Formats: sequence, structure tokens, C-alpha cells
Amino acid sequence: MASNILPSGLQDLFTLAEDMADGLHAHEAAIGIKQNTELVFRTDLTAAITAQANHVAAQTAKVALSTAVTVADSNGKPSSAPPATSSPPTSATVTARRGTPPAFPTNPPPFPARRPNGRSCCNPCKIILPPIPRRKIRR
Repeated sequence: MASNILPSGLQDLFTLAEDMADGLHAHEAAIGIKQNTELVFRTDLTAAITAQANHVAAQTAKVALSTAVTVADSNGKPSSAPPATSSPPTSATVTARRGTPPAFPTNPPPFPARRPNGRSCCNPCKIILPPIPRRKIRR
């Protein structure tokens, strides 16, 4: 029994498909092919070749973008070595680093004990949650 082995490379498969399309062109009228004509086959083959080209372009772009991300990541990491021009800090540089302390308000507004409508903040919980029954613990 004969076996039809497909080629291993995708370009070899596309070459074989081109040969098939040429054979359809030469023999479709004589054989009487009605459904998978040369026009339909070449349209599908062109779509497959375009999809393969888009796939290769996406893989190439992924490699370039991965390299760019790696470079940006390594540029963003702080170095573990101290700067080359470091000198012991003086009192002027320490004061300059500290700057002025943050400004906090002297009289912050108090936390409201009641809402503006006069209700306590916990009243909604009493409405939603049922009361917990109290049990006496026997010793």
C-alpha cells in the first residue's frame, strides 16, 4: 500500500500546495472538479501563506520587545555599589536631605460621633443585623 508522507518543513508543504494548484489548473476541466477548483484552492493557499508570514512577523516582534523590556528593567534597577563620587555626609548635606518637616494641621477636625441627621453611626447595623440572643453560662 502506498503512503503519502507530508514534508516536514512548512515551506516545503507550501511548495507542494503550489504544485497541487498547478495540477488543478491543468486537469480540473478534464477530471470534472466542481468544488475544490483552482481558484478556491489558491485563495486558501494565499490565506495560509499570509497567516504564516504574520506569525513569523509576530515572533520577530516578540523577540525585539522582550529584549527592550529586559534592557528597560535592567536600567531601572538601582546599582548595589555606592556612587563613585560619594563622600562622608557633612552637616550641611544632612540638613539639606532632611528638608523641612511635613506640615500637619494643628487642629484636625474631630471625628463625628453622630451623622449630620442626628443618628449614630452604628444604627444601620442594628437595622440590618438581628439581635444576638444572650445565654447564661452554667458552671
